[in-house]
Amino acid sequence: MHGDEYERIIACSIEIGHPEGEGGKAKDRVTAIHLYSNYKPPLLGHASDWRPAVEGKGKRGSVQFAGLAMTYFDSLLANGHLKGFWGRAVSRKVRDGESGIYRLGPVWGIFRYELLKRDPSAEYHVC
Repeated sequence: MHGDEYERIIACSIEIGHPEGEGGKAKDRVTAIHLYSNYKPPLLGHASDWRPAVEGKGKRGSVQFAGLAMTYFDSLLANGHLKGFWGRAVSRKVRDGESGIYRLGPVWGIFRYELLKRDPSAEYHVC
């Protein structure tokens, strides 16, 4: 087996904030997702103009955001890794102020290496 076959996402961070200047009625939405591996450098999912927030404010994809906060998540399971995400999004053909990911959370699971050693052809996952 190659080393990267054992690569797993073992932690993540999700940044949320709301567009500035919408009179307090703007809802928080996801502005960045960072995934941390046990093997390689992090995978960074954010706008090309992303910079760490200063006093909770920053530009994300040419839109000014306020209330920016990064939350870090580690697996709650020993030897756990990221299996997926759950959440709520609004998607439209035309990008507008309502489009975006409004809720997002990680789903963790365990990969059983000892079971894989017994039968390499099988996929064993416990969630």
